[in-house]
Amino acid sequence: MGFDVYNLIQSKEVREYLRKHRKFKVLEQEVIIRNSYYPIEQKLEFMKQLLCETKEVVDKEELELLEERVRMYEFIVNFIHNPGDDVIYMAQEETCGYNICREENDYRLSEKIYADTHYFRRFEDLIKYWEGARYV
Repeated sequence: MGFDVYNLIQSKEVREYLRKHRKFKVLEQEVIIRNSYYPIEQKLEFMKQLLCETKEVVDKEELELLEERVRMYEFIVNFIHNPGDDVIYMAQEETCGYNICREENDYRLSEKIYADTHYFRRFEDLIKYWEGARYV
């Protein structure tokens, strides 16, 4: 039996409804993992399982994004357990008030609408993210 993202949903009613009526895309599953109420070490293990089980079925862009997220979480977990001179740059954004169509509600949009935390190893990557994230 493989990784089951539905098990990360706390509400039994919501979990069973979604299990019957909604098949999540790979990166939607990754968003569910990142927003779950599990410790970061467990989130990393879930992401590794997802990566392992979907490596052959996702397109190149999705695979690269998922692999980068796994590497970043590995870096963060290592940093937590072995702090050194390295730093982790973090940006938390909260946005609301978007009028969205149901068809557009994919993983990319979820990262723009819901509060999210983004982690970066280099300050330049943080700046690049914020320059590209301006919606106004």
